[in-house]
Amino acid sequence: MESILAKPNYRHQKKQKEQARKLRQAEKQNRRLAARTEADPANGVDGANAAATPEDATSQPAAVNPAQAGT
Repeated sequence: MESILAKPNYRHQKKQKEQARKLRQAEKQNRRLAARTEADPANGVDGANAAATPEDATSQPAAVNPAQAGT
């Protein structure tokens, strides 16, 4: 007699994998931002914004460079 088994649902594993990927990307961006602020401390970025996550960065309006505004 053949046993009928339900197919495995990999949704939970997929969510965990994607969450881990997003966390790695956020950490990588934070490291890049910290390295950039250490290399050029006179760029006007304070320490509070240096630890911003990508979600925080996307919620702020993008700065427009006046030289590039006409292009």
